Amino acid sequence: MQTKNADEEKPFSCRLCGSRFTRNSSLQTHLRIHTGEKPYSCGTCGSSFPREYSLKLHMVTHNDEKSFRCELCGSTFKRKCNLNEHRQIHSGQKRHMCNVCDSTFTLKSNLKKHVRTHTGERPHSCNVCWASFSHKPNLTSHMQTHTKSFPCDECGSSFLTKSDLKSHEKTTHGDKRYSCDLCDAMFKTKYDFKVHARVHSGDKPFTCELCDLSFSQNANLNRHLRIHSGEKPYSCEVCGCRFSSNFNLKIHKRLHTGDKPYSCNVCGLSFSHRSNLKTHTKIHTINANKKKKSKYQDLKK
Repeated sequence: MQTKNADEEKPFSCRLCGSRFTRNSSLQTHLRIHTGEKPYSCGTCGSSFPREYSLKLHMVTHNDEKSFRCELCGSTFKRKCNLNEHRQIHSGQKRHMCNVCDSTFTLKSNLKKHVRTHTGERPHSCNVCWASFSHKPNLTSHMQTHTKSFPCDECGSSFLTKSDLKSHEKTTHGDKRYSCDLCDAMFKTKYDFKVHARVHSGDKPFTCELCDLSFSQNANLNRHLRIHSGEKPYSCEVCGCRFSSNFNLKIHKRLHTGDKPYSCNVCGLSFSHRSNLKTHTKIHTINANKKKKSKYQDLKK
């Protein structure tokens, strides 16, 4: 019996990325990934989507009812498909394999995210500056750079949401009420105290689905994910160099400003990087040891 080849089974091809489809309607829907077209809008919040099905799934988020419950851990979900996907976590099975590098994943959604590290696809676009991202959480973080409408009366900083402002006011301007019994560090919120406690316990609850590295803070996991995605959202306004973290951008800017905040307390030399200061101080340690050795040898004579 003769079998059809892939081109005959999927005769409709995308001229931009080569993806193939069995129906022309599927190809037209796919093209919206490249054009950014989102013709289906939510009448409640105004969010737009490239597919009608995606809009229907989104509409559930406006319904607070979560009627699907996991019998193993009690987690609840708005959609049955989310519950079924969640159950796979308890099974421990990794049935979804990447056909490029053979990595395996428990959830199909995590495989889709992983595949983008090979294809370079960035389906999540900012509707303000058109920057694109491979992961939706990165787009959400990026959007904060455009809209910050809640200012702090104390210091003037602005925030995306009222809850972010309240959190800032508590952590920055509130009293430090939580004390660590192990090192006497003080914290303004219970959350910050819990995060700090992981330094002593070694707890790392945030795990990368792509390489299994674990982290004590979700923010550190998000920074790590950029290694896989290749995203560099932080750009230097002087030379255009891009960086995966704001910290690396700050260090880079010292090349332009000449700022050297790390000073040697022995000779006064200054450095732009803490690591360079540490390397430098070893010179003084070596010289001090040489002097001690020389004095000891003189005493023996």
